[in-house]
Amino acid sequence: MAQAFRLRGLASTPDISPRVLKIGICRSPTWDRTEESSRAALALASERLAAADMRVVSYDLPPLFDQLPAAQDTIMQAEGLAHFLGEYVEHGHLLHQDFRDRVDNARNISAADY
Repeated sequence: MAQAFRLRGLASTPDISPRVLKIGICRSPTWDRTEESSRAALALASERLAAADMRVVSYDLPPLFDQLPAAQDTIMQAEGLAHFLGEYVEHGHLLHQDFRDRVDNARNISAADY
């Protein structure tokens, strides 16, 4: 795994048999909006892992996680102000309306919301 993700400095990690690992399959709060091809790919991966004698378990997130998509959207919108400000000042008329809206805080995201 370290090699696949090009993580450096993990050469001394002890070898662990994949069969002692537990693979958790977790469907996010937005699972119902995923493409069928994504759901099929995860199902196929789960089947192949199980066929290779891996311990595959389904994991359901607690209800608190249902709020994550909205929180992520609020953060993304609020941080858009700082991120796109330079382009807005220099070339605002060329930016897509979505980016101008972020700089203008069109959603009125307060510091408390953020």
